[in-house]
Amino acid sequence: MKVVTIGMSPYNTTSVSRLHASVLKELLFDGHSVMSLSWAHDISYHVPADNGQYYYVFESLPPGIVEGPDSPHEYKIPIVPLRKGLSDPVPIYEALNRLEPDVVITIGELNEASYMKAVKTFASKPFKWLAVMTQSQYPISDELKELADYMDGVLCSSFLARDEIAKFFQKQHLDAVLGDSLDRFVESCELAQHDRADRLQVKLTEKLDSKDGKLIGELIGIFATAANMLTLDQSRYEYIHRGIVAVVERLAKEE
Repeated sequence: MKVVTIGMSPYNTTSVSRLHASVLKELLFDGHSVMSLSWAHDISYHVPADNGQYYYVFESLPPGIVEGPDSPHEYKIPIVPLRKGLSDPVPIYEALNRLEPDVVITIGELNEASYMKAVKTFASKPFKWLAVMTQSQYPISDELKELADYMDGVLCSSFLARDEIAKFFQKQHLDAVLGDSLDRFVESCELAQHDRADRLQVKLTEKLDSKDGKLIGELIGIFATAANMLTLDQSRYEYIHRGIVAVVERLAKEE
């Protein structure tokens, strides 16, 4: 099955980029034909191959091999850089019409996928749209809620996002899968000490009941969450990208 992803470049160091990279790898290893339309892709650093094509290049053991004598193999996934970002839907529309995918996966905030209404309406070949939502902006505007009519499936990276989107997305394929172990870390007090040692630790010296202490505490919480997301091992994304593959396979079976 031909799958096209749209999201921030998998080479970047943001949590969304690393999620995008994991999704691409899992889809490739699952046997799908995969290509990415990537924004914020640095074409001056990640230069094209001799044939002019950009690629996401990574090394990994063959699928199903965890350890052993096998050496990591090099894999390449084609990338089409979106040089104008997401502000111009025309290059996205033209690329999807040329590629004719069976499934399109957008990764990021809902407002970042606002172009999909026009793209899906005028696409020369119908395709399924799976939105992988890393939603953090609430409330969701009425204009963005209209996108629910065009989405075929939604996979959220938090239960809050799922509950909010469930208010206006009434189709079958709606679920939430944790994208990392941060929630499990917070919820469980029984994790091994070595699991805690690799996380950023910040101590607050100001009293929490003071005005400055509360503000500093909130800022530290935001900073620590972002830092922990950036330092996550790729394996932490196994839950969400396996969920994405499962939804893609279900969508492909529908007419």
